[in-house]
Amino acid sequence: MNGELFDEEAAIESYCELTSKLNSHIYGTNKEFNEQFDEDFIQEFGVIVINGFKISPSEILFYLKKESYDDSLSNWKAIKDEELKNQFEELLEINSNFGRVQDLVELIKSKRVIPFIGAGLTVDCGMPTWSNFLMELGREQRMDVTDLKEKIESGLFDECADQLLQKMQEIQFNEKYRHKFTLNGKVQGPVTFLPLLFTNGVITTNFDKVLESAYGGTVRVVEGVNSDWINDLKKGKHQIYKIHGTMEGTANRVLTKNEYDARYGNSGIDFNLPLAKFLKTTTEVGSLFFIGCSLTVDRVIQVLAELKNDHGSITHHYALLQKPDDEEKLVERQDRLASVNILPIWYPEGEYEKVELLLRYIEMRIKGAV
Repeated sequence: MNGELFDEEAAIESYCELTSKLNSHIYGTNKEFNEQFDEDFIQEFGVIVINGFKISPSEILFYLKKESYDDSLSNWKAIKDEELKNQFEELLEINSNFGRVQDLVELIKSKRVIPFIGAGLTVDCGMPTWSNFLMELGREQRMDVTDLKEKIESGLFDECADQLLQKMQEIQFNEKYRHKFTLNGKVQGPVTFLPLLFTNGVITTNFDKVLESAYGGTVRVVEGVNSDWINDLKKGKHQIYKIHGTMEGTANRVLTKNEYDARYGNSGIDFNLPLAKFLKTTTEVGSLFFIGCSLTVDRVIQVLAELKNDHGSITHHYALLQKPDDEEKLVERQDRLASVNILPIWYPEGEYEKVELLLRYIEMRIKGAV
């Protein structure tokens, strides 16, 4: 002790303080259980008030009867695990989901899957879908929203952008976008599973910076396709490929019809262009996994169609998609997707929370937890 006197009282005080902090941390890690326990207790017995302060029932149990707290927590976890298992089974029983998910898991394990992220995946982070954003701007500009909606449903997002930019100045459009697509809260929802599943590159058409935040700012972001992208992709280099650039400048942006034509080709897909060539390479490296994408007749779908029909591509891809309730529409949708080598993994129409559930299952399956 270097000749210094040992202060037993100070040491005990430090130990108690450290233990208190550790216990507080342990208690805090069970937030969902604590909230459920408190809600159930208060509903049955009422609020606990001591000296005018409301006291959390779960906190009292944790600090005064830790063994009972641990037993209650263990029972709650067992119930939640059973509920989760039943939810998984329900989703996997939809059409061909079970076999497809198992195949996808094996491909992810071998790093032969590249996620392709659309705007739908960031809705839980407060971002609107691209369709809703365009429709909202159309209403503000007193445009024919029926015509706008038809174009959106047909995948003609570039023509929608052109129409809007004819009605408003680009500086106004960019400001509206920036205000709507700036992350103000924390990253949450299904996008949080991406760093747990994919470390060999992520492709996105999104302009926002949610993916950057989801990966904790540790993954390199690239925009403006160049020859390095193809080499990096083949090596499995982990970076976020923003294939449509950002809204911060028009140099690499893909938004209007002219910008789409310049990157994909004017009449049909031109695979000599860097972006089209890059997408072709992705299908040679592995399978794409579309998440949060509507997959209507947009340029990416045209790329896949031409790769299959004109280049003989047999690489199959996956997509998390809403299952149409109507049987005729379901068959039609499946056939259209199969025509571009996409195998859908379905979730019930309108039940968007099932996207997170499916990604959770995939993560647990990879870890061997289910």
